[in-house]
Amino acid sequence: MKNFEKIFSILCLSIPVAACAASAVKPNYDVQVSKYEAQKASIGAADKFTGQVLVDSNFKSDLEDGYSGAMVNFEAGARAAWHSHPRGQTLIVIEGEGRVQAKGKQAQVIKPGDVVWIPPNQVHWHGAAAEHSMSHIAIVEAEGGRATDWMQHVTDNEYAKAQ
Repeated sequence: MKNFEKIFSILCLSIPVAACAASAVKPNYDVQVSKYEAQKASIGAADKFTGQVLVDSNFKSDLEDGYSGAMVNFEAGARAAWHSHPRGQTLIVIEGEGRVQAKGKQAQVIKPGDVVWIPPNQVHWHGAAAEHSMSHIAIVEAEGGRATDWMQHVTDNEYAKAQ
């Protein structure tokens, strides 16, 4: 429960910034609640992920080129393809153990409570460890209507070296 409290406090600190930005554009912005039961999870697309991935609890701003995000659940050994984001990405690890790797750098272990910042246009991948599932919240911001540039899959050899 301690990790959840830490993650919740991180999220709460970031919400006022987003709320201020939204209110500057839409002065009479009403609070909107998307009930969890009404949201639909989706299977991670085969051209973007290797292994079993469930994308759940999607959320996004109503602002053009605003933020979006989701809870992403990776089964053991599952991972995203190489990709980048024009305005960067933040990952907040909720459960399990995973890996994140920038192109040309050594992979890093990520665990619950870790917050990962990936700079704009940094080619990278992230996913579960070989023996553990992993869940994280992923947050990105669009630029010119584009939030993610997908590339080739992480090869089994590249993944094995990250373990």
